[in-house]
Amino acid sequence: MNLIRHVPVRMCIGCGNRRTKGELIRFGRDASRSVSFDARRHTGRSFYLCPDPTCLNIVRKKMRRGGFLDGVDFEVLKSRMDREMENREEVE
Repeated sequence: MNLIRHVPVRMCIGCGNRRTKGELIRFGRDASRSVSFDARRHTGRSFYLCPDPTCLNIVRKKMRRGGFLDGVDFEVLKSRMDREMENREEVE
């Protein structure tokens, strides 16, 4: 009998596409509302982004509207995403 293993699926807040959890980059917010790259050790609110610059640009537009992304420094988010994408390229 073959067992089908559950694969967690998450949604990118930029493009809205659903992908497996491992394909997306996770960011978390702490109590001080600062955003950090989240290697799945963070508890609390988090969001996922595709490792794609177009998704980051969509998020930049959404940040203007406020809400969950209110107060997030886009340049910090961009630099952390770039660093994570470089790390993923090194592994492959």
